[in-house]
Amino acid sequence: MKSNTRDHNLSNWYLVYTLPKHERRICSNFVQTGIDFFFPLKKVLRQWADRKKWVEVPLFPSYIFVRVSKRDRPKVFGVRGVLKFISNDGSPTLVGENVINSIKLMLFGNPEATNESFSAGQLLYIRSGPMAGLSGILIEKKGRYRIAMRLHAMNQTIVAEVSSEDIQRAIPITTR
Repeated sequence: MKSNTRDHNLSNWYLVYTLPKHERRICSNFVQTGIDFFFPLKKVLRQWADRKKWVEVPLFPSYIFVRVSKRDRPKVFGVRGVLKFISNDGSPTLVGENVINSIKLMLFGNPEATNESFSAGQLLYIRSGPMAGLSGILIEKKGRYRIAMRLHAMNQTIVAEVSSEDIQRAIPITTR
């Protein structure tokens, strides 16, 4: 994860869409221009013909979270490679601090393994399987192995076959 943090009392988190594979350069330019951002990365094992290597890749390719005031939003477009704010009804969509914290929890947090049954509205973390590393809010449980989760940051619903052993309840982050 790359992040540039400042104390912004009047700023909000937004999600920007970028040119593909330009996220790291854009983040570097955000640092130079003083724009606060959050660019979550995950480690994956990549295999080439002659070797395997752990590499960091974007958790959400072509997306970067930025924290700016309404007045400073045009500065974001001054960074080459930023295409647009993700918007709803023509105005940039606010991303809640809880979404940023959930992503940080997913990447670095302390998920708690439990044998409890899960109910709608709970924050869940998938710790193994093809969707390992994702977290979201449980929308619906369909039988023993099928769940529907909403990933708030991307505003997408994913329906997946997940074993109960692969799911953990996520512990909320507390701020001091």
